[in-house]
Amino acid sequence: MLTTLGTTTGTGTLRTDNTTANPIPSNINWAFTVLYNGTTQTVVPGNYSTLSIAGSGTKTMTSSITMNGVLNIASNNILDAQTYLIDGITSTAGTCILKTSNTSLTPLPENFTWTFTIEYSATTGNQYVVPGDYTSLIFSGSRGANNIYVANNETILLSGSLTATATFTSGAFVLTGNTIVYDGASQNVASFTYNNLSIEGTGDKTASGTININGNLHINSSRILLMSTRLLSSITTTSGTGTLRTVNTSSTPLPVNKTWNFTVDFNSTSSQTVVAGEYKNLILSGNRGANNITLTNTGIISINETFTPSVTFSSGNYITTNSTVNFSGGSQNIPTFTFNNLSLSGSDNKTMLGTVQVNGLLNLDNRSIVLNNNTLNIVGTISRTNTGIIAGTCNASSGNINISGSAGIIYRI
Repeated sequence: MLTTLGTTTGTGTLRTDNTTANPIPSNINWAFTVLYNGTTQTVVPGNYSTLSIAGSGTKTMTSSITMNGVLNIASNNILDAQTYLIDGITSTAGTCILKTSNTSLTPLPENFTWTFTIEYSATTGNQYVVPGDYTSLIFSGSRGANNIYVANNETILLSGSLTATATFTSGAFVLTGNTIVYDGASQNVASFTYNNLSIEGTGDKTASGTININGNLHINSSRILLMSTRLLSSITTTSGTGTLRTVNTSSTPLPVNKTWNFTVDFNSTSSQTVVAGEYKNLILSGNRGANNITLTNTGIISINETFTPSVTFSSGNYITTNSTVNFSGGSQNIPTFTFNNLSLSGSDNKTMLGTVQVNGLLNLDNRSIVLNNNTLNIVGTISRTNTGIIAGTCNASSGNINISGSAGIIYRI
């Protein structure tokens, strides 16, 4: 056991396996690496160059420490800083856990890259989560009436996992203005109430529970947020060009009457309901067998770019009773489909890609439907505003206009 020391020099390593309250002298300027390699140990105060936590078990700080180098926490270890501070870290290494119960505004350095898991674990007082690039992040502890302020007006990058097990009586997570970015490879998105949530990185993300978003949901290009059977219960706005895919079979698998700026894919083998909203690209997919897909009869399903109904059925079908689909973008294609009410609006005309049937109202709102040598079956009624017409090429061998409902329409072929 090393009990007294004056100064240190060199670039080697001092290793201690000692488990007493003072395994090495306190308040020393350590020029070389100090390695705590025992089981349960005390990390004494001092000025460390490089501090390594190895062996096994929990290493507990009894006072604040300063550093001028790497903090390395090896697997099977926890460094419990308790309420104390660690200043001067230049970089991190290792894969285990740094635990802090400090309640200052900056319990850890801000905007830092953490290679190991960070656990915020205070049980008394409010705690502040600093912005940074985290591998994995844990919120734990019984918080009572205290709050956890999560990087307010800042960004948290997360390449691993988020685990929120903290409990409250009257306290809460405070998320003002923050953004949590999942930027790793394949990741699980924690069941949590987010302010802004961003899906980025190199792999797709899978929801592990119900997700609430008070602000914006962003999905990067080529990324997929797989909601699986989980609920996306609330959002305010959306951005990005990726894909949101839901397998949920409730009557509201997604929030109603929202604007979806990325692709939304209703993908399941069971029955699903497509909720009202403004979709950029809408996909209906999956082998449904005897199950149905119901287009909501409350509100309007507006599509700004593409509609892709690629579902396969055995005895199931699309249920469109009292529903309305509105093609609301620029120049758009209308796929083969049987609509109830079909409305054409936006900035340009719409071109049929196959047989289209309208059982309810065909509304040409200043936009024309171009037959493109396809068959248009109008079983219901027709309405137009100003310049809306049925136009294009139609001949007996390749297309027809069949009107079995009430007419009163201008068409040009």
